[in-house]
Amino acid sequence: LTVLRLCVNSGDLLQTAVFYFRRLNAKNWCPDERAEEILKTLVSKALNSPFVIAIGNGTASRETQVFIASLIQRGVIAAKFCVVSECGASVYSTTELAAEELSGIDINLRSAVSLARRIIDPISEYVKIAPKHLGVGLYQHSVNEKRLDEMLDIVVRECVSNVGVDVNVASLQVLQRVSGLNKKTAANIIKYRQDNAGIKSREELKKINGIGPKCFEHCAGFLYVYNGKRLNAPAKKKIKLSKEFNPLDATPVHPESYQIAKQILEYAGADLTHIGQNNLYQMLAVIEERIRERGPEWLSVWELLSNPFVRKNAPVLLTNVLEMKSLKVGDILEGVVRNHANFGIFIDIGVGFNALAHSSTLLSVVPEVKISFC
Repeated sequence: LTVLRLCVNSGDLLQTAVFYFRRLNAKNWCPDERAEEILKTLVSKALNSPFVIAIGNGTASRETQVFIASLIQRGVIAAKFCVVSECGASVYSTTELAAEELSGIDINLRSAVSLARRIIDPISEYVKIAPKHLGVGLYQHSVNEKRLDEMLDIVVRECVSNVGVDVNVASLQVLQRVSGLNKKTAANIIKYRQDNAGIKSREELKKINGIGPKCFEHCAGFLYVYNGKRLNAPAKKKIKLSKEFNPLDATPVHPESYQIAKQILEYAGADLTHIGQNNLYQMLAVIEERIRERGPEWLSVWELLSNPFVRKNAPVLLTNVLEMKSLKVGDILEGVVRNHANFGIFIDIGVGFNALAHSSTLLSVVPEVKISFC
């Protein structure tokens, strides 16, 4: 089993280690004697930062989950773990891109890095893999490869436009698909954040070579700058303000509309420190009619502030494993969709194999269409 430690803010590789699982019989595996000490050492170096262990869903995944969970339950390590899809990881590890990004790193370690980075920023990792190797759905190998690549590009651009990207984590492959950017300016962003220990604000983007006024106008609203943890749900405490960081930099509001955003927050009885908190959305809802009276520009900014922009689909972090025998009728479970077919979807609910939700049990979802005329 490959074990490594990444920087949660950038995905950079900090340390690696390897231990092995040996097969006891046809169904059971056991970690070697070094495993516990290796994990204790890695976790101890995280200091006060949260430590999340990514476990691939391939060979011996269940045994690894049980082992990690036992360490957590016994208090040997203070960590949580997350099961990550291994689809495409081995293919990525042999590509020229992987060799360029992780030069001098063993191929098996490259696969492990890819899995760990999928917790931090999934889209930045999956976009590096050809669609035919993702193993999702049926018949992807029967579809024209060029058409698949074109659709991947379209979907990634749509995702970037809808949810934005973390400018300090996003890969070159994602950044170059942001409106206003190309491969060269995306590469300049990555070089700048490496040379300057990250980007502290959207305003700092103007210092990057190739990002002039027009480019900044196009890309700024899609590039988010976070000041803290991104794996968690909405903040429980107010954001601490600093000279460098503006909480609006972590929202879809464009810098040219910041003044309006501040006024809207004042109307709601809030300020910049409330951004990211659940109660902000309730405070904003109260002033909807007042905002509509101010015209379409104010309404547009209000809508951006009113939509929860903190990461919704955070990874499912675990401290224990679920046993099939412990389940009973009526239990409500949280899971991750691993694959889909015409007859239903396969969901990983953490019991060692995927559950099938038959199509006859699924709700028919009608997409909501919102149209506004200005």
